[in-house]
Amino acid sequence: MQNLPAHKTPFDTRPHASVSDRGKPLLAVRALCKTFVCGTPDSLRRIPALTDVKLNLSSGEIVALAGLPGSGKTTLLQCVAGLLRRDRGSVEWFGESFPGGGCLPGLAFVPASPAYYPFLTVRDVLEYRGARDRPPRDSWGRSIQTLARELRLVSCFHRRVSALSDSELARLALAEALTCEPAIIFVDTRTGAPLGDSAREALELRADAGAGIIVAVRDAGLLGSIASRTVIMHEGRVVGTAGEAINDKVTMPFGEPAREKGRLVAERHVL
Repeated sequence: MQNLPAHKTPFDTRPHASVSDRGKPLLAVRALCKTFVCGTPDSLRRIPALTDVKLNLSSGEIVALAGLPGSGKTTLLQCVAGLLRRDRGSVEWFGESFPGGGCLPGLAFVPASPAYYPFLTVRDVLEYRGARDRPPRDSWGRSIQTLARELRLVSCFHRRVSALSDSELARLALAEALTCEPAIIFVDTRTGAPLGDSAREALELRADAGAGIIVAVRDAGLLGSIASRTVIMHEGRVVGTAGEAINDKVTMPFGEPAREKGRLVAERHVL
């Protein structure tokens, strides 16, 4: 059994944040490192993916995790969520150490390329997740109907997932994640694909209710104005220091040299 607070179990995905918790720490990531090993036994290569990453997430905020493809955004989210084993570093969840070895309780992960059995319908996907995470039946039954309306899935509710458009599939993945009413939400978006209006509104509502949200994007502008702050990644690092403002000296993530490699701005607060 993982070292979790007494009122939380490894299988408990119900929300543990509320409006009254707004601003309280949910996640604290420290010195997180990940290296991938590839090649043949005679010629192994070690490829650093994450180097000493530090990241915080509080209740009620939406963080834009921005960076070019290959900067480490997806790997970071997967390591924090417990989907990938980290090599080094710590993750604190609600003030408790999370050693890994399983998925982080209370967290929903929305992948950039969701995959479902092609014969399932939108209703099948949501009902299965709801039945697993939201008993009794009358409660989760109402919940999935509400989510379908909220994320504009009513018109394709009985359609097979193999017939969905990319935008419908992305909304389904978000709706599925939200059925468990998570306290922490990670959204990994497709490169260059903006979040639709319904998805942004759904995330704003969850943040207002106390959830902490991180959205991985290439361009923070794709989130519109809903992001509380922006964290920039480059070559496996969160570059810069928290609270600094982006200025003309910090342009490396966008293709231009900076004065000191690896020392770029990490965050900016959106006014």
